Amino acid sequence: MRVRFGNTFTPRLLLVAALFLISTTMSFPARLEPLPSTTLAIFSDRPMPEGLWPELVKALREEIDSGSPEMQPLFDYTTVFGPGTPASFDVQIIPGESISRGLVVGRSIVVFLHGDCITEPSPHPDLFGKTWSPGALGWVRVDNGHIEPFIHVDCKRIGQMLAWQGIGRNRDQRNELMALAIARVTMHEWIHIATQSAHHSQHGVFRSEFGVTDLLESSSKHAVKRGTR
Repeated sequence: MRVRFGNTFTPRLLLVAALFLISTTMSFPARLEPLPSTTLAIFSDRPMPEGLWPELVKALREEIDSGSPEMQPLFDYTTVFGPGTPASFDVQIIPGESISRGLVVGRSIVVFLHGDCITEPSPHPDLFGKTWSPGALGWVRVDNGHIEPFIHVDCKRIGQMLAWQGIGRNRDQRNELMALAIARVTMHEWIHIATQSAHHSQHGVFRSEFGVTDLLESSSKHAVKRGTR
């Protein structure tokens, strides 16, 4: 995972995302008032496979609601908004194409999915059966030291990494694999935004490099549900 510049989306999609983000930043309430919900707007530069969207929403919600200590930075609003900020974490997940003129939301995160979100092996695997080349699975942008609320996810690379896991599975099962992997990468980058830090940990969702196991390991495995012991 990286903190960097760059994207490959069309100017129209980038404009929609930028206007969406501007509308949300202008609607912030006073610091001591309850915070509005967070809207996660997801754009894809390729048509999503049939059935992937509901699986992606499910996977994202499971990560958010896992109660895992890994997710704690998303709830620590004092990191971003300062001391005395009340905690609230209602998340609305919407497809980018559903954003219409005049939509008003509170805080927002914009996610861009790059490439086809399918489990598809490379035509030239190496001698060890590896079907992908090394590189970032996700990244965020930095502007004057500030990590912006834009998340980029390389679906094509993820799909290549999961190629062998997808063999012999039906469409719904392959969608489930892709959704969990996309959610894991998204949460990793979201924590960068929430903490405004490029640092990584040695384990879990915030490690610097993901293998196949990391992509498919839900945070709920290490969680204590909020409000329980």
